[in-house]
Amino acid sequence: MDTGITREQYRQLRDILWEFRSVELPDTRRRDEKLRRLTGLSTRPIDCCTKNCMAFTGPHAELTRCKECDEPRYFDDTDRPRNSFPYLPVTAILQYMYGNPARSKLLETYPKPFFEQSLDTSPERISDWWAGKRFRELRREGFFTSSTDIAFQIQFDGFQLTKRNQ
Repeated sequence: MDTGITREQYRQLRDILWEFRSVELPDTRRRDEKLRRLTGLSTRPIDCCTKNCMAFTGPHAELTRCKECDEPRYFDDTDRPRNSFPYLPVTAILQYMYGNPARSKLLETYPKPFFEQSLDTSPERISDWWAGKRFRELRREGFFTSSTDIAFQIQFDGFQLTKRNQ
């Protein structure tokens, strides 16, 4: 299954959702501008194969063709990449989250009541992730022993991490 989606396909999906369901998805440029305006954080593009085989970064930063499928990195006779994805370093996110003393205190104190809840009974109301079943399961497995523990949720937006036929 090909999980990649081009910018044009995303635009078409936005148009369809708006036309038939009045659901508004943000334009990717507007999303990045809003992130920058609200937080001061900026994404940077990382070139990747059009078939999502690999990213042209690290030891592969200088390659001009995909080492898996031999697709060209750039449009003909240009230095414009055929595909890329926005990258925001985790360190920048953590610095933003904990760099402000008031926000840091909130991030530390907000989950504390959820550490006092019973791990064996469901809360009356699921308000967010901390009140959910998965949080309690992970606590039973020995994770989240402190309200200062951090979890990362990783979402891959159309970038294939493994070969499709494996």
